[in-house]
Amino acid sequence: MINSKDCISIIIVGTIWGCTNPFMKKGSEDEEAKNIRTNNQSIEKGKESVSFLQGIIQSLSNFRRCSVFVPYLLNQSGSLFYYKLLATSDLSNAIPTCNALAMVFSFLTSFLLGERLDKPIQAVLGSLLVTGGVIVCMFAAAEDDANADAAQLLAKNGEEEL
Repeated sequence: MINSKDCISIIIVGTIWGCTNPFMKKGSEDEEAKNIRTNNQSIEKGKESVSFLQGIIQSLSNFRRCSVFVPYLLNQSGSLFYYKLLATSDLSNAIPTCNALAMVFSFLTSFLLGERLDKPIQAVLGSLLVTGGVIVCMFAAAEDDANADAAQLLAKNGEEEL
C-alpha cells in the first residue's frame, strides 16, 4: 500500500521531471538554431560537415547557459527523489506513476509556455488516459494489499483455533 510519504514523493518527482523537460527543450532550441545556421554556412563555403567530436562539444556547450543548466539540475534533483522513492515504495506503482505524472506535467508546462501542439485533442485525451491508468493501478494495488491483509488475518485466526 502506498503511504502518504510515498504519494507526496511520487507527485514531487513527476512534477519536477515534467516541468523541467519543456524548459530544457526551450533553453536548448536557440543554441541549436544557431549551430544549424553555422553548419549550413560552413557547408556552403566548402568546408566539411561537423565531425562527431564537434557535435559533442556543441551539445556540451549548451550547459554553459543558465536556461539549460538550471532546469537540468532541478531535473536531476528529481532523479534523487526518485531513487529514494524506489528504495522505500512498491516498484509496480511508483515507476509507472512517476513517469505518467511527468508526462502530464510536461504537457501542461509546454502548454503554459505557449508551445504549439499539432494535435491538442489527442494530447489531452492521452493525458487523461494515462491519468486514468495510474488511478486503476493505484486502486488495484490497494485492493491487493487489502486482500493480503485479509488472508493474513484469516490465517492467524485459523492458527489460534487449533
